[in-house]
Amino acid sequence: MAAELLGRIGGAAARAAVWLLGRVVERLVERMSPSNILVIVDELFSAVGVREGAVVVKHAQELGDRHLRSLKAEAGLIPRPLAGVRIAYLVFTSEGASRRELSRHSWAHTALMWNMDKDDFKRLNEAVGGPDFATAWRLCGGNPRCLFQLAEAGWDAERYLASISSSRGVRWVVAKAAELGLTDALKEAVEDPDILAEPSGLRLARLLESRNFVVELSPAAIGGVPSRDPELGVGRLYAWQTPALRDAVARALRG
Repeated sequence: MAAELLGRIGGAAARAAVWLLGRVVERLVERMSPSNILVIVDELFSAVGVREGAVVVKHAQELGDRHLRSLKAEAGLIPRPLAGVRIAYLVFTSEGASRRELSRHSWAHTALMWNMDKDDFKRLNEAVGGPDFATAWRLCGGNPRCLFQLAEAGWDAERYLASISSSRGVRWVVAKAAELGLTDALKEAVEDPDILAEPSGLRLARLLESRNFVVELSPAAIGGVPSRDPELGVGRLYAWQTPALRDAVARALRG
């Protein structure tokens, strides 16, 4: 809901939306007197952009700081009961560029959350009626959103690959890489995404991250860091968001 609100009002008014969110929290405290509040925001950066999103997170951090709230309560700027409540903000994003921006600052704690492991993904596949787990795993590598999209495509792998190639602008990315003289590097990244961590792959890494095609892996990972798996497009330092997206890029490269 918060991301939808931010998207409607635009990036320029994102800070006002955080102020409004703070007012909602104040009302919750007044009416329900909770001792702990967890505010969850999904895909904030998709709604307002990377730079504005970082500012929003900064404002959220200040709203959650009990010391600052105590000072504001003493000054009569916020209701006094709000000073004693523990407030935490959990912001989810699927964009590597936003995680990189937040890691520059000391007021935000970032952690990578990778896809589901094979056993849990198998159970999800069974729950949604997936007819072929091996194909689903090969295309999605544990990504639940990918599985749901594959289901929408009637479990047809070719149809799904064609769909994401169009919706994610794969041909544009391949053409942009060619314009920048990065076609050879892109071909290497299809085979081994860790090329993106090398000096020759940094420009390509930024291009692919900006389109949410790849993610830089981190030791600080919720649920553990994924193991290197070339078949799924997972390296030691970088990984494709899904094997299917990597496959769509490979097909576009082949023309």
